[in-house]
Amino acid sequence: MTTKQFFASCVKATFTLATVVMMSAAFTACSSDKDDGGSSTLPEAAPQTVTIDGVEKTVVRTEHIVRPNGNYEISLYLDNSGFEVVRMVMNKERHMYVDIDLTKKEEKTDEVYWTFEYKSGSTKLAGMSASSDPKSNGKRTFITGTLHASVNDGGKVDFMLKNGRVLDENDEQRTITINYSGETQMPGANSLIINGSNQKILKAEYKRNIYNRYTLLLYFSTDGQKVVEINLNGDKHFGPNINLTKTESEEIPYKKGGNWSVRFSELNSNSSPYASGSPRENITFNSGNLVVTGDPGRGVSIRIENVTTYSKYEEVGNTLSLRYSGAMTFIPEEPQPDPKPNTFTLDKYNEYSIQLVEYEELGQNRYKFNLYTSTAKDQYVTFYLDESLHPGQDIDLTKKESKHDADYWLIDIYDEGSKLMAKASGNPNDNIQVFHTGTLSVRGNHYNELELTLKSGTLKDVNGDRRVITLHYKGKAIHKPLPPARQGYVTIDGVDKKILRAESRELDKGTYYIDLILSTNGKERINMVLNQNKHFNKNFDLSKAESYDGVDNYTINYFDANDKQVIHTNGNVSNFNTGILEVYNSVPKPGYTPVIKIENGRVRDTDGKVRTLTMYCKNRFTEAVLPDAPRGYVVLDGIKKPIVKAEYTRSRRYNEYWLHFYLDNAGSEVLRIDISKYLHTNKVTNLTYKETQHDGYPYWSVLYSKNNRWYIKTSGDPTDANLNTCLAGKLNIEGRINKSIYVDLSNGFVRNELKLLHTLTLRYLGKLTESANSEKFVEYIDLGLPSGLKWGTRNLGALDPEDVGDYYAWGETQSKTEFTWENFKWQGGFSSHGLPVASKYTKQKQRLDPADDAATVNLGVEYRMPDPLEIVELIDKCRWTWTTLNGANGYQILGPNGNTIFLPAGGYCSEKEKYNNTIEGHYNSREVHVYPASSIGVKFSKNKIECRTRKGGWGYPDEYQFMAMEWGLPVRAVRP
Repeated sequence: MTTKQFFASCVKATFTLATVVMMSAAFTACSSDKDDGGSSTLPEAAPQTVTIDGVEKTVVRTEHIVRPNGNYEISLYLDNSGFEVVRMVMNKERHMYVDIDLTKKEEKTDEVYWTFEYKSGSTKLAGMSASSDPKSNGKRTFITGTLHASVNDGGKVDFMLKNGRVLDENDEQRTITINYSGETQMPGANSLIINGSNQKILKAEYKRNIYNRYTLLLYFSTDGQKVVEINLNGDKHFGPNINLTKTESEEIPYKKGGNWSVRFSELNSNSSPYASGSPRENITFNSGNLVVTGDPGRGVSIRIENVTTYSKYEEVGNTLSLRYSGAMTFIPEEPQPDPKPNTFTLDKYNEYSIQLVEYEELGQNRYKFNLYTSTAKDQYVTFYLDESLHPGQDIDLTKKESKHDADYWLIDIYDEGSKLMAKASGNPNDNIQVFHTGTLSVRGNHYNELELTLKSGTLKDVNGDRRVITLHYKGKAIHKPLPPARQGYVTIDGVDKKILRAESRELDKGTYYIDLILSTNGKERINMVLNQNKHFNKNFDLSKAESYDGVDNYTINYFDANDKQVIHTNGNVSNFNTGILEVYNSVPKPGYTPVIKIENGRVRDTDGKVRTLTMYCKNRFTEAVLPDAPRGYVVLDGIKKPIVKAEYTRSRRYNEYWLHFYLDNAGSEVLRIDISKYLHTNKVTNLTYKETQHDGYPYWSVLYSKNNRWYIKTSGDPTDANLNTCLAGKLNIEGRINKSIYVDLSNGFVRNELKLLHTLTLRYLGKLTESANSEKFVEYIDLGLPSGLKWGTRNLGALDPEDVGDYYAWGETQSKTEFTWENFKWQGGFSSHGLPVASKYTKQKQRLDPADDAATVNLGVEYRMPDPLEIVELIDKCRWTWTTLNGANGYQILGPNGNTIFLPAGGYCSEKEKYNNTIEGHYNSREVHVYPASSIGVKFSKNKIECRTRKGGWGYPDEYQFMAMEWGLPVRAVRP
């Protein structure tokens, strides 16, 4: 049977199946050149060709563009129309003369990355693109492929792309190879190519309106009739590749920049092609792309490529391309006429006469000017200006100011009903708009004649609409009055604060201390000092400074909810710019109901900012008691000052102590309280009274110093007529000065040396450290001993008889924290038998030199440590009784004449530890036992006293209690 007969005899279904199989095989064969999965190496392209999907295309023309920083754009055109093109962007140093692996992204850099682009020039064949930019999510690298390229200054280009596989814009795999070597040319600079004919661009201009919409105008005729007009949204269209065949996804309102549009006016006698991205117009080109980069005013690049047109606006189609690079000339809007005198003009035709100008002081040379155009004051323009900077300037309102330490200009425009219409700011730190056009001339100032001139102003209002304004004013500005004070309230910066209670204290000379409490915890408050003769029953002008005539000037303070002093002013140098004080109806004594008012108060706060302050108090007054100071603080005139260091200094005057509470780390601010331990501790002292005259003990005093100047000096000394007591206040000191102590100065009212009033409180709980200025001394007492020797009443370094004081190694004059043989000053090593040997004090020298005697060095030459026999005398001639004194164990020693001393059981220190410090006493004499090196002294406990262990005789010396020389022991001094 023949083949023909065989097919003829096949059933219809079999024939159909065979046909499908054959067609599938045919399609597979056709697509093998396009996508073989990357398993084989593609053949190299023939010279001067580009092979795409196995189809060879001759390169008909090449162009290159030299960009800054060694960057090149190389274009290989595959048809005469210029629609089909391969384009690469490369850096000469990084990408040329080397083999580039097109499958890899590059490391991040500030320089250009290589990019590849193929445009088919046909709607039936998808384009391709790739990039090595690691930040690009839209463009991928090649699947396979290498590139070797170069271009020289003479215009010769070599381009070899091997084994290239890349995904197109439809995610289909495509193949491409390139082999080209030849001359390249620079494209027609600043030219428009119309149907292959090159037209030179003669002039380039641009406009920019208030909505950031740009109009770019490229003229290619001398009469200006032939022009390419490109309209772009400045927030959207600069940079991206705009497809001129598609509308944008939404209709963008004109006042938000609008959609793109391109018009070729008077292109030829037949047409003026036009296209737009507006979906409402729905007019696009048949093909083409637009890319605009840069800044038109400084330098812009415009490229229109592959445009084909045919629309209802032209009779025949055209092919177009355009290239322009360079700066463009700005076309300003037509200037507006100068403003009329004392007139605000809105949108050119609405004129409003400026009827009143008020100003407010905002502090630190910053002023707010309201220019009212209605008698109701509900339509106005507000200028915020800095009078240290802006007067005399012509301000460019289209620019933010350079950063500086003064304040920046700010303009608010209010429509009827005080509704904000528009706002603009020169502050470079905010996001508020500037004007699109406009200048502001500032002349004069708030207190003299003011002149403001705003010319050619355009800006967007709060709805995004364009508004045109001009303004002129020349004349006086008046201070804006504040609303009347509201009864029962203090009003600060327009915020009403209810007066919860009113407190007062009558001081001296008709002076009253007043607190108006504004919060339940008492922290927020108005504090005042007023004098009945100077401030009551009159309209008192707070803006004028008072002279001091022996009677208190006014003081007004405001403390906020965090107890921070925000306003502090007094009559000496008033911080009020305006304000009237009235006090009438009665004096502000507890139980009375006076009226206290402040109207139209403007006052500079502690930061220099102007605050508004009004008040109307008609509350019943109660007695003012200052709140206790927080623990660890001194509160002076309501200002909390933390105590950073607390010390005491002891004076030789009997039991006089100076307690220092330092309020800064430099030690320049200090509150000092002078007391007698016996008269002023563990009791409450009334600071309003002089003490009864007495001998032997100091009087109390309270002093405050800052920067070496005493501001407060008070004393209870009845013999000192120059120092007054406090007007009010109590001092409570509990505890022991060298232990834990509690100091509370409460409700203190005091006048300084200038007779100015201050409030003062203090609370401290803790330990006081001894000042380096403390005088080292001990009191001594005559016990009636036969030798006449006098014994100290307390140990060296102790404040009280029961205190152990400091520990000293024998022969050392400074206390320390660790006591070992190795750090002992006089250690001389060890003998051959391993016994300690002293280095200085030997058989020839067994008694301490005065320079090595702790008592002599610390207390003076009249004091020393006792001899062994003097200790024996104290034991033999006195009665020793084991007892407890203020919690300390030890011996009460009664002398022959009835006087007593107390020796506390302080134990001893070895290495870093104290031993037996409540059950034993160890005290050294000033003599040493030679071998082994030991100190001689006394050791005692409740039931035993050991000093001379054997009385000598028959040629033998006395024997004494020995102790380790390096141990730390208390020292009790004697005075011959």
